[in-house]
Amino acid sequence: MRPTALYQEAILTLTRLLHRYHGKRVIVLVDEYDLPINEAYHYGYYDAALPFLTSTFTNALKDNTYLEKGLLTGVLRVAKLGYLSSLNNLRVYSLLDRRNADIYGVQQQEWKDAGLIDKIDDVKRYYNGYSTAIPSNLYNPWSILNYLYEKELKPFWIETGKTDFITNAIWSSPVSAQQNILPLLNGETLLVPFDLTSSVDVLWSLLYFSGYLTGEKVNARNLNVHIPNTEVNQELSVI
Repeated sequence: MRPTALYQEAILTLTRLLHRYHGKRVIVLVDEYDLPINEAYHYGYYDAALPFLTSTFTNALKDNTYLEKGLLTGVLRVAKLGYLSSLNNLRVYSLLDRRNADIYGVQQQEWKDAGLIDKIDDVKRYYNGYSTAIPSNLYNPWSILNYLYEKELKPFWIETGKTDFITNAIWSSPVSAQQNILPLLNGETLLVPFDLTSSVDVLWSLLYFSGYLTGEKVNARNLNVHIPNTEVNQELSVI
C-alpha cells in the first residue's frame, strides 16, 4: 500500500482495531477539523491537500461499520467544506442553536457557585459577553479557567492558535466590510448579513464563529453583532 493511502485510512484502521479489542463501535472526536484545509490554503498546497482530506474523512466517517458516531468541532460550517460534502446525516450545532447554546462557555453563576468571585467586574469586562440563542452571556472557558489559575487579567484565548486566516479574511474582504471594523472596535453594534453566499457574509460568519464577534439574530439573514470583550478587542485592533 502506498504511504499516502496508508495515511488516508489511518482513522478507519484505528476504529477497526479499537472495535476488535473492545467489542464496541467507536466514537470519533475531531477537534479543529477545518484547520488542515486552512493551513493548506495559507501555505499553498490546497490542491494537494483537498483529495487527501476528502479520502481521509470519507473513509473514517462514511460507511464505516466500526463507527458509532463522529463529533467534529471547528469554525467553518461543514456544508461549505468540499472535503466533507460526501458525508451523510450531518447535523450542525452552533451558538445560534437553542438546543446546545448553554454548553459553549462558562456561565457566570457556575463560577460564582464555586466561590470564584474575585474581581468580578474586571473579569466580566475582560472575558464575558458571548451571546447565544439563550438569554445568558457566556465566558470564554479557556480564558476564564486560565485566569482562575494565574489570577492575572491578560489575553489567554488569543494565544491558543494562529490568527493568519482571520487577518487574511479581513484584508481580502471588500473595503466596505473593512471600514465596518472600526465602529466595532469603538464599541458600536453593527447589523450585518449572515448568509454564506458572498464574500462579505462569509467574513461576518467567520468572525462570529471564531469568537471575534458575538450578537443576536434579528431575522433569518441578519445579526446585530459587537465585539464581546476587552480580550478580543485588543487582538482585533492590531489585525
